[in-house]
Amino acid sequence: MIKELLHTARGALLLDEETFADLKTSHNVFARGVLLIVIVSLIVSLVGSAVQLVGGLTAPPFSAQRRSIEQEISRAFRSMPGMDVDMEVLEEMILDWTSIGLDIAESIDQLPTPLPRPAGNILRAMGSTVSAPLLRLSGWMFFTLIVFVVAKLMGGRATVQEMLGTTALYIIPHIAGVLNPIACLRTLAWVVATVWGIVIYVKATAVANEIDNGRAALAVFLPVLVPVFLLMVTFTIGVLAALTGQ
Repeated sequence: MIKELLHTARGALLLDEETFADLKTSHNVFARGVLLIVIVSLIVSLVGSAVQLVGGLTAPPFSAQRRSIEQEISRAFRSMPGMDVDMEVLEEMILDWTSIGLDIAESIDQLPTPLPRPAGNILRAMGSTVSAPLLRLSGWMFFTLIVFVVAKLMGGRATVQEMLGTTALYIIPHIAGVLNPIACLRTLAWVVATVWGIVIYVKATAVANEIDNGRAALAVFLPVLVPVFLLMVTFTIGVLAALTGQ
């Protein structure tokens, strides 16, 4: 099963039409699509949760973090060039405001918890890991059913199971989400995964419905563009009404 899924993932990344067609005609197309989304979502979520958990368990006490913040503020003011204001007074004012906020944060941090903090952190990480695939599945199903209806209006011939199973391949590039904990790569990984995922989704829609890529792209983007267009029209009308009322 794993070898088969890896073969499917490779074909999807390369936009191999035969891979999409083979998945569409398989007897368990929907189950395979769901499995792909669950596996990728779990891998990405596990990596992110593990990094957050380790960071939370190894973080210095709040008092040390507080001193570091105050020192950074003072250092920033000392490095500023001369200005037409009393920098010492301004620094003291900013530190006072910061101190109020830190007092509130420290009070919250010291609130009693039902479980010891390490155990609570572990349970939160587990909850985040388990919920990630469920959130991904619900969003994918909702959007795909809308695209399915639009594609049908354009002559699409897919069944609901075929449509859901093949479009699930869009998740493959999102494995790049394991790079999210690396700040310098997070944005790049998100852009690559999103663009590549959209391309795969359009290709899957075309193959599943036996329509050309142009109509498939229209079916995919219309559910997004129409609400955006209506929102822009509503906003414009609201602005014009406000200006006219004045």
